Amino acid sequence: MEATMEENCHILTSTPSIKDFIQVSSNWMVDRKKCYVDTITTMPLSLAPESIELDDIISLDTCIYLRSTEQVTEPCTLDIKLTNNQKISRIIILSEAYVIEFFKQYGEYATTVFAEQVDEFIGSTIYLAEVTLEHPTTEASIKFTKIKNTEPMLWIFGIKLILTESVKENESEILDYTITNFLNNLNGSTQQKATLANIILESVKQETNAKNDEIIPLRNLMTIISNTSQVQNNNKNVIEETKKLDLNCKGDCKNVEITNIETYINNKFHEMETRTMHRLNEIEQNINRKLDAILEKLEIKLK
Repeated sequence: MEATMEENCHILTSTPSIKDFIQVSSNWMVDRKKCYVDTITTMPLSLAPESIELDDIISLDTCIYLRSTEQVTEPCTLDIKLTNNQKISRIIILSEAYVIEFFKQYGEYATTVFAEQVDEFIGSTIYLAEVTLEHPTTEASIKFTKIKNTEPMLWIFGIKLILTESVKENESEILDYTITNFLNNLNGSTQQKATLANIILESVKQETNAKNDEIIPLRNLMTIISNTSQVQNNNKNVIEETKKLDLNCKGDCKNVEITNIETYINNKFHEMETRTMHRLNEIEQNINRKLDAILEKLEIKLK
């Protein structure tokens, strides 16, 4: 009997809490007795039925009350992040919002759902909204765009996340996504971005045999740069932020020569940008000369 009790205690203490791998934040305040993460429950994708019962989503523990502060005029948004390499495949929500927008990693827009009314009590209307993500994500944002309340307050009765198995992401896939995000935030035309993309990808391919501790700072640097459109004026901030990120690295990052890598990467980007802009200017000048010649010929014919 004692052995059985010890085994049960071990199981209870070793089972990870949802708070251990899910981080939730919001621009609205939650009731002091609750946490944002309290409204979330999870289910493995392999065990999830096609239709989730409402009783599996809502309970006394999952109901949270949110309200806006005077400084916040935006609709309530919940930002959810998974830290255990699992990904969100489906999201089912019971709340007072009848229009909900969903976003994925890096704020990428996913879809807008017009929720279905499923119940009503004591002046509150419960709406059901569900979305299936074609490409599961480790991060999601839920924007409760429209609510019936005239006051900035909202009840969320429960959020069910359907999660994939924990799989470590391929480093090259992360880098490809980061490069895309970096280019989207650059100033310039589509043609300039496309040219720069080809140069960056070609450079990355040439470094496939390089050490992992060289790729990680490159990804970190690109992530930092992607948050601003003024790339040329950010060298100092990039170096400072990259140092902070690298100091938090573990394993292979411990022996990275931060300064040398930062200098190498910054020089690479400077060279690529200079070479690309020079080439694009040459192409633009050639096109302008050809257009001028065509216009002159047209003017002669019209005369």
